[in-house]
Order: sequence, then C-alpha cells, then structure tokens
Amino acid sequence: MNKNKVAVIIILYNRMPNEKLICCIEQLKKQTLQPQIIVCEQNDFNDANFEQYCLNNSVVHIKAKTDEKWQGNMGYLKNLGIIFAEADYLYFLDSDILLMVDNYLEQIVNFAIENDEIIFVHPKMLRLKGNQEGMIKDILNNKSINIFLNHINNCFCDYNSDTGFLNFNYKEKYRFFNNLTHVSISSEEDKWLLNFHSGGIFVKKSLIENLGGYSQVYYHWGMDDIDTQWKLNETYGARNIYEVFSDLYVIHFEHETLNEGTDHLKNRKIFNQRREEGLTEAINYDIQCFKKLREEVNKNVR
Repeated sequence: MNKNKVAVIIILYNRMPNEKLICCIEQLKKQTLQPQIIVCEQNDFNDANFEQYCLNNSVVHIKAKTDEKWQGNMGYLKNLGIIFAEADYLYFLDSDILLMVDNYLEQIVNFAIENDEIIFVHPKMLRLKGNQEGMIKDILNNKSINIFLNHINNCFCDYNSDTGFLNFNYKEKYRFFNNLTHVSISSEEDKWLLNFHSGGIFVKKSLIENLGGYSQVYYHWGMDDIDTQWKLNETYGARNIYEVFSDLYVIHFEHETLNEGTDHLKNRKIFNQRREEGLTEAINYDIQCFKKLREEVNKNVR
C-alpha cells in the first residue's frame, strides 16, 4: 500500500453512521491531495451498508471495542486512528464537519513541508443552520455549492437548496468557545487554549506519538482536544490555521448545545490536576497508555 502524505482521522461515538458522515467523507474524496481516510467507530450498531461503503471507497473502518473501560473515551478512539494511520501527517476531523475548499489539505501539508511547520489548530469555522438536509442532499448528488466568503470572523450560515448558495448571517457572530461551557480558562497566557476544535488539529504523526497521542483519561469530547493542544503547544508550538491560511475554512452542521454536566466537570478537574502535576508527568503517563494500546492492537492484528 502506498503511504499517504496525510491521514484524516474521524471518530464516531454512540450513533449510527449517517448522511452527515458520508457527506464529510465525500468532501474529503474531492481533496486535491488525497488523504488516507480513517473512521474510528465505537457503538453497538452494525451497519452493513456503511461497511460496504468503506470497502468501495478505501476507507479504513475501525470498530472499537465497547467495554465499559473505553465507553465514551475520545482519546482512545483517536489513538486507534493514529496507530492505524499510514501517513506522515495527521488531521483530526469531526464526523459533522465539511472541508469545502478542495485544496484545503494540500495547502496545509505543502506549507508544513516547505516551512518546517508541523502543528496547526483552530480553522475558520462556519456553522450551518437552517436547511442542513438540503445541503447534504445536494452534496451527495454532486450539485454545485456556491460559497460567498468575504469575511474573517466565524458566523452562522444558511444554505438555500433552490439556488445552491450559502448565505451568511452577519448579525449572528459566533465565537465557538461560547457554547463549550465545560471549558473555563481565563488567564491571558492561556487564551490559546480556547482556540480548539477537533474540526482541525494538524500534526506530524511522529510528534504526537512522542507525546503519547491523545490522553485517555477523559470522557466524551472537548477536554481531550484542549489537553492535546496543551501538550503540543508547550512542547513544539502551534499556529492557528485561520491566521496562516485566510482562504481556508470548515463548515460545521449546527446541533444542540451541550450543557455542562457531571462528566464535563469531572474532565475539567482532571485537566487542572494534570496541569498542576506538570507537563512531563502528563506526557509520561500518556506515553505508557499509548504503548499499551499499540501492543494490544499489534497482538490482535497478528
């Protein structure tokens, strides 16, 4: 198998593969730099149609175990993707996010190679509300999507399936950490920690492996991304995608905001404890966990 320059890792937890995921993959297939596409799925569903879709489209589909130890562990799922990736660079993507710029990955990879830049986070993100179903249908039917983009801020947008246009609503500005109520970091030096979204973390595979991949101590989404960016930024330094590539953006399907709950509060305490104990101890712990997971995968693959 030829090695790809970049692998895109998508996780799917506790829900059936749906049209948003297919739409996400179909957009990746349009990239001028073709990535290895990896879907790490953890649920008790079996979808023969999706299995066949993955086979037909050369998508690596990993069905993770669903025992209690790993339930809802996003770090575990992403680390599986890292282990199975056959690429120099990795891009972590949510299953309901679309890369609408066809040379999105090519621009980032080429820049990284030419400038020895290795870590990028925080893409410009547009959140699609309104006629989501119409846009999904049109994308899957290969209908042309007309995008008018002349701003630098994140905002909401609507899709008109009759005209094929994305219409942006400038009256509803959206700073995407507003709805992440489980994140509370206020100091000036830590503001970069708010610039996270798993719609866009790009890193050289060898570097994230050196840090033990994603931490496997968190439940559900959110804090695992912040923790990973903490490790990456403090060790190597990270740059924001939207600052370097003004023409690149992603579209995120609007969904119900998650309120702060028991798991998010627990995650925040874990994160604060890890920071108090220090970066070195956190990385060493994650390296041991990642090593055990790799050994387990290698044993099962054989």
